[in-house]
Amino acid sequence: MSVSQFNNRDGAQQTQRQSDGGFAFLETLTSAVLLALVVLAVAGAFGTNLEATQQANRTSTATRFLEESMASIDAQSFDNLLVLNGNVLYEHTDPAAARFSITLTVTESAVDLIQVTAVLRDRRANRELARLTTLRSDR
Repeated sequence: MSVSQFNNRDGAQQTQRQSDGGFAFLETLTSAVLLALVVLAVAGAFGTNLEATQQANRTSTATRFLEESMASIDAQSFDNLLVLNGNVLYEHTDPAAARFSITLTVTESAVDLIQVTAVLRDRRANRELARLTTLRSDR
C-alpha cells in the first residue's frame, strides 16, 4: 500500500492511501481455493455417508429376509424338513429380480435330530452374507 499527499481546493493538505490491486486479487484467489477444498471435502463425506446408508439398508433387508425364512422353516413339521434340502429361497417371487438368496442344507445329524443350515447370499455382489445353522428335534 502506498501513501501520497496532495493539496485539496482549499489548500489543505490531505493524505490518500492507494491499495495494491494485485495483493487483493491474491487474497481473493486464496480464499476461493480454500473454499473449494472445503466444499470438496464436505461433498466427499456426503457421498461416503450415502454409500454407508445404502449398505445398511441392504444388510437390513437381507437380515429381515433371513429371519422371515427361518421362521417359515421353523413352522414346518419335523417330517417335512428333509424335503427342503437343496432348496433355494429368493427374496422375490421372480428369481431374476431377487437381490438375495438362501440356500438350504438339511441333514439328519442323529436319530430324531435334523440340522438345518441356511446360507444367505447377496446375488449382485456374489458373496456370502451370513450362515446360520440350527438343530431340530422330533421330541
